[in-house]
Amino acid sequence: MRSVTFVENVELEFEGNLLSNDVILGDVNNDGEHELVVGNVEGDLSIFKGDCVSAWARCTGLGMITCVGIGDVFNKLKNVVVTVNAEGWCNIFQFNSEEKKPKEMVPCHTQHLAANIKMMLIDDVDGDGMYELVVGHTDRVIRAYKWMAINEADSSKPSSGSLRLMQMWEPAGQIGSIALHHHDGIPKLVASQPGFCYVELKCNWVEDGKEKPKNENSVLIVTHAISSVKARNSSITTEISGHLSQGTSVVDEHKSQPDKFVLSSLDGNLMMIQEDKMVWSYKLDHQLFSLTTLDITGDGKDEVLCCAWNGLTYIADQDNNIANFRFEGNVSAFCAGKYTIDGQTNPCLVYATFDSKIYVYYNVKLPRINTINLFDLLESDDDYLEALRRRGIDATDKAAQARLIRQVLYGSGSSPGT
Repeated sequence: MRSVTFVENVELEFEGNLLSNDVILGDVNNDGEHELVVGNVEGDLSIFKGDCVSAWARCTGLGMITCVGIGDVFNKLKNVVVTVNAEGWCNIFQFNSEEKKPKEMVPCHTQHLAANIKMMLIDDVDGDGMYELVVGHTDRVIRAYKWMAINEADSSKPSSGSLRLMQMWEPAGQIGSIALHHHDGIPKLVASQPGFCYVELKCNWVEDGKEKPKNENSVLIVTHAISSVKARNSSITTEISGHLSQGTSVVDEHKSQPDKFVLSSLDGNLMMIQEDKMVWSYKLDHQLFSLTTLDITGDGKDEVLCCAWNGLTYIADQDNNIANFRFEGNVSAFCAGKYTIDGQTNPCLVYATFDSKIYVYYNVKLPRINTINLFDLLESDDDYLEALRRRGIDATDKAAQARLIRQVLYGSGSSPGT
């Protein structure tokens, strides 16, 4: 395993205690640029934009914020910011992309949901082309909501309506995280369970895109146990991250090959799964509390990123190669995604520490995850091959090439053993 270093970072001004799902990246005002949204248990919500260390927008008095989300909840092709506090109050914020800075940050919709929500997912979980809000609770309950609009006459104004409860599931174990992956082009809502297991949550409120009566006798929860000699602790907390991009178009990817997703556990296990079979696994030496995916090599394929409480971050590609980056400090929350600075949107890593500091490592890019020797790198370089030809060196003669490289790097008098 090799170590990598990222240098470019900005430290943001933020106070208060964070929970692990209180940090997220996304385009909050639909201007094509990505921002950072942070909430805390004191009820403060801050949005950071660019390299400015102070918040671009801020709202207070939201209660103990347990999770934040960004997505098209209103299904108007525009993102909104969603916060939920421990008492179940859901606040939705909508921004105008034409405003350089919002005059005031107030919710456009507030609604009371069930209490003790600790995570959320905004995505099309039933395949009808409309986004749903799925939340996970500390009491092992998962609920799915859909926005039901009352008046759509003026699309420029916040929607009038409410979040309607569509379905509720209650898995057997505590929920680590919820995610979405696809099988044969069909979205599958999944939730991680203790002991390297996950459950598939079936949506029975739609059929062929149309709402249908609920069938209480249908099987709504399907348990998938991943068999592995490394997953022996049946009570260890497990995280899941869904659909990994495999470098093809979304349509081709869903049809041509089974979806991949990853599981991680608090005792340091990391595993990639495809069709309920282990593709690869690692046993790491640190407690992994956060798991996500992001393309940091620029090849269209997502890498797996998992973070430990001490700041050590592991980066794994889909071909069983792994690297690590050490953030110097203990971490209370971590996320990875795209962030925009100076008009450039690039991959970034976000670390929130226990001493009320947030660090954004931007422009996080690697040419590859795996290690490569100099010969492998040079054999595809036309200038190098031409230099070998001029010197009469065979491209397959590694010893002669090694002598040539020593002469170039260390001088003509260097001996082969130098």
